[in-house]
Amino acid sequence: MHVRVIAAVMFVVALSLCSRASAATAQEIQQAIDRAKAYLYKQQLPDHTWEYAFDGHGGQKSGQTALAVYALLCAGESPQDPRLAPALEYLRKSPTTGVYALGIRCQIWLLLPPTAEVRGAMNRDANVLIRGVKRGAGDASGFYDYISGGGGTTYSHSRAQYGVLGVWAADQMGMQVPREYWGLVEKAWIDHQDPSGGWNYIYKRGDYPLTPGMTAVGVATLFITQDYLHAAEGLNCGGNIRNPAIDRGMKWLSDNFEKVATDEKYPRDLPYSTLYSVERVGVASGYKYFNGIDWYQKGADWLVKKQKTDGSFPSEMSDIKHYTTGLAILFLIRGSSPLLMNKLDYSAARAGPPSAEGAERPRAASTDDTDEPHWNQRPRDVANLARWTGRQIEREVNWQIVSLDAPVEDFHDAPILYLAGNQKLELSDAQEAKLKLFVEQGGIILGNADCGSANFVSGFKALGGRLFPYEFAAMPDNHVIYTNQQFARAKWKNKPSVLSMSNGARELMILLPDGDPGRTWQMQQSSGVREEFFQLGGNIFLYAVDKKNLRRRGDSFLVSKNEKITAEKTIPLARIVYSGNWNPEPGGWRRLANVLHNENAIKLAVEPVKAGAGKLGGQFKFAHLTGTMPFNLDDAEQAEIKKFVRSGGTLIVDAAAGSTAFTASAEAALEAMFPEAKDQLAQVLPPTHAIYQRGGKPIDIEYRTFARAKLGSLKGPQVRGITLGGRLAVIYSREDLSVGLVGQPVDGIIGYDPPTATRLMANILSGGAPARSATTKATTKATTKATTKK
Repeated sequence: MHVRVIAAVMFVVALSLCSRASAATAQEIQQAIDRAKAYLYKQQLPDHTWEYAFDGHGGQKSGQTALAVYALLCAGESPQDPRLAPALEYLRKSPTTGVYALGIRCQIWLLLPPTAEVRGAMNRDANVLIRGVKRGAGDASGFYDYISGGGGTTYSHSRAQYGVLGVWAADQMGMQVPREYWGLVEKAWIDHQDPSGGWNYIYKRGDYPLTPGMTAVGVATLFITQDYLHAAEGLNCGGNIRNPAIDRGMKWLSDNFEKVATDEKYPRDLPYSTLYSVERVGVASGYKYFNGIDWYQKGADWLVKKQKTDGSFPSEMSDIKHYTTGLAILFLIRGSSPLLMNKLDYSAARAGPPSAEGAERPRAASTDDTDEPHWNQRPRDVANLARWTGRQIEREVNWQIVSLDAPVEDFHDAPILYLAGNQKLELSDAQEAKLKLFVEQGGIILGNADCGSANFVSGFKALGGRLFPYEFAAMPDNHVIYTNQQFARAKWKNKPSVLSMSNGARELMILLPDGDPGRTWQMQQSSGVREEFFQLGGNIFLYAVDKKNLRRRGDSFLVSKNEKITAEKTIPLARIVYSGNWNPEPGGWRRLANVLHNENAIKLAVEPVKAGAGKLGGQFKFAHLTGTMPFNLDDAEQAEIKKFVRSGGTLIVDAAAGSTAFTASAEAALEAMFPEAKDQLAQVLPPTHAIYQRGGKPIDIEYRTFARAKLGSLKGPQVRGITLGGRLAVIYSREDLSVGLVGQPVDGIIGYDPPTATRLMANILSGGAPARSATTKATTKATTKATTKK
């Protein structure tokens, strides 16, 4: 690896540890959601509905119930819940022509198992909407009134969004929606867009100003129609695709985003309805920032502060607070759904170094300038893959776009960073360092060669060679991505070509060199032999999260150093360097150093030390030996390690990823250095041993799912050791600790889960001292888990 990249990595590491402004935490957001759910249930009427008397939006029978039920289902409530089942039955048996009610009801049907009854309800409601869109009605054409199918020319953009949402839900369930419908809708919205890019409530009405809420509605609607009318654009790799109307709308929304989620009364804009629409734009566009503002964090901060003690949110247009409470839940839940992938906008690669702010600039879409990197030729590839994957695992899954200018923490909003294109990648030293840091912190980089581009393939391989001391190779047929996920490669008739670069424990970079899966994702060709490309993408995601560790936005396993804490002691630790893969996971030790600093005021001074070079002296209290492959220690190396241990040092040995090849070599070396080791290594340390205690209390011991599948029923920890002179001088684990220190759950690892590995190694180094200060939740508690479909 080049020296220039190493230097840049150190700069990016320092930059990534900078503290951020205080904001609503994931825990506070979840508490707000829980209180809001409880409030909705308290408002349920004796007949199991929420049909309060309301004289607005005429004819919306069942609409209030639909919104409450939709919010609760999105928040994870079961449709079989005895409180919701009767409400769902009421919705199914209650015909309505109200556009607001129909639009929300169709979202509900999409969330339910597609039984004949559910499909029947969806077809009934969606057909009312398809037939009811206004045609030949002047400015009202392509829009809706309060009542679907009503005559005249009365309409609004607010009503129209719900009509389109309902039809879109039906299409996602498999209903064939005429292309003419999407064309009519798109033309109507583009015709009503102000030259500045915004929309108002009713076109050409001077008493209705342009607002963020209506502009978000317009942009979100055009993102829907784009999928049906323009999916084939960009397939032949002629450059990035742009949608001028969406571009203008995104710019207007970004320029006016300071007006969203504030207590300022913006003329004729409803704050909760606006947030609901903003969430749809954020999810559809993939952008995290509008004009440098994190749209979700800003909205969540405002909502957490506005919530009342009873769990409700202030009403925005009536006394019925469950309406605004439902919208608040939808924003908080849908906007924080787990991310499948971050798609990298690397157009900044030719725009100089990252900005001083380190914040992503919102780019609605790129131009087709041939001088600009072709990062977005298929603008809906990852969006469509995320939607498909979410349906398979029965969990809402989003996606996101990140810029090279963004801080590396933003890259970790998703476990995978996706790069697509048909050109060679040309990145600066600092940009490559950021990618390297992302991977060392647990991420995976996935590359797709648009149109099977040889230039992209060679450039992606070259990038990997500069970042890591490993090589690309064809992914073997028995890889866990193919055999241990939801979709078995053995059943595929068309087996996509996959190249990968591994550190011997986990995949660092994955390349799709031909077959062009991105084209298939863009075109939503999710049936027939092309479905295998969707299954491949889904498998890679499930591998990256160990099938179940889906993190909501805001949850993180990263641990930043708390600069307010002053270290009170230093622990020097030697990482033993030998001829072999001695350092597969360097990022784990940086993370552990931050844990010890934050929790125990300990400075962990980690230094690579070449075994046998006479440098493993008395300044080191601990030494660590790991790897993934067979290795040999020569006489000088063994002699120095033996002297270190017998002089009072503690040797920690673990098999990264649970490598049996490393285990065989390590045990042979230990037995050669310490003849008494053979019998001792055959026994595990008792579960009452001090290394399993923190502040005198036992720590929780959990294994990865893959480890349990391979090792059977494990009862308690399996760490072994060698006692010399009455002290535990060698600590040895056949089960992985090194990959666990990184923090990111990943499949295929035989070892302890990341929280256990982190706690166990911290205990060993600190002597089991209890935490002295607060630290990141991820160091002591497993990341948010959500079991996927069995």
